[in-house]
Amino acid sequence: MKKAIATLLMLGLTVSMVSGCGSKETTSEPAAAEETTTEDTADAEDSGEEEAAETAVTWAPEKSVSIVCLSASGGGSDINTRAVIDTFKEIGIDTDFVVDYKNDGGGAVGWQYVADAKKDDYLLMCYGFGDVINQVDADMFGVDSYKAVAVVSAEQEVLLSTPQCKYEDFNAAVEAAKAGTVVTIAGSGGVDPITYQKVIAAAGLTEDQMPYVQHNSTGEAIVTMLGNHADFVVAKPSSCISYVESGELVPYVAFQSEHFAAPLDTAPTAEELGLGDIESPMWRGFAVPKTISDEAYAYYCDIFQQLVDSPEWTAEYVDKYAASPVFLIGQEAQDYMQASEDDYRELKK
Repeated sequence: MKKAIATLLMLGLTVSMVSGCGSKETTSEPAAAEETTTEDTADAEDSGEEEAAETAVTWAPEKSVSIVCLSASGGGSDINTRAVIDTFKEIGIDTDFVVDYKNDGGGAVGWQYVADAKKDDYLLMCYGFGDVINQVDADMFGVDSYKAVAVVSAEQEVLLSTPQCKYEDFNAAVEAAKAGTVVTIAGSGGVDPITYQKVIAAAGLTEDQMPYVQHNSTGEAIVTMLGNHADFVVAKPSSCISYVESGELVPYVAFQSEHFAAPLDTAPTAEELGLGDIESPMWRGFAVPKTISDEAYAYYCDIFQQLVDSPEWTAEYVDKYAASPVFLIGQEAQDYMQASEDDYRELKK
């Protein structure tokens, strides 16, 4: 799974960098001059005008737009959604967005609400790889139930505990579990259980020795950790960095090949702890109902393109939360999301 999903993320990163930077192929030698006729020029101009007309934004919202959030307040999807709204305001997008939490049933209420929407041009959904995993596991809906607008980032995961944790490092917790002490890990759905399964497999433990307690959001899992009802919590940086900065949580393991940036930089990688290279990348994006009008869809693709092109998004979300700049818009986002679902379905066989 790690290699397959990581490959998808790197593919997305490559595409986004090429698309976002508007790179062009160059050669060391000048191209040979070509004779251009007046007729050729006119044809080219007509073609350009037609293409511009097809992509022109001719619609804008006349009322508030709802963004369905599939996690509870304080979860990764909520943080991502609110960061998007804040960045829209900073870059001059004056549309009013309202967050609508529909996380009951692990997000199933929200999945159905958006999938069943009829010609609603005022509805978005924050949609990530964790949601796709939950949909596949529940055999409910999937990427093709929606129309993708954008992929705006990707994150790896980190294991954390409190400063009062009785284990000096995670290897000490593993040894305690093998000796008969039950060591509990809290987390949410989506990629968190995948990371957990990789951890106990690498450590040679069973689910009874190191059980996993699943919550509706990472925020709820962190509250459990802070209440001393779990020994560790697995989270994405966007969900936990504020707790690390305040000193309430301490990073124990980085689930990526390199150390995270500060304030998560004190965590050794799983490989450094002898657990191997454990990674469970989580992309985050946005989708709309399939029944959306072409005009509204073009508008949302346009404003998300402005978002990912802005230095504000890179500084205030990607860099701030140690995420990767995986930026894809429209059909490229649709293909990327579908590929990740297909990959996960194949790995479940």
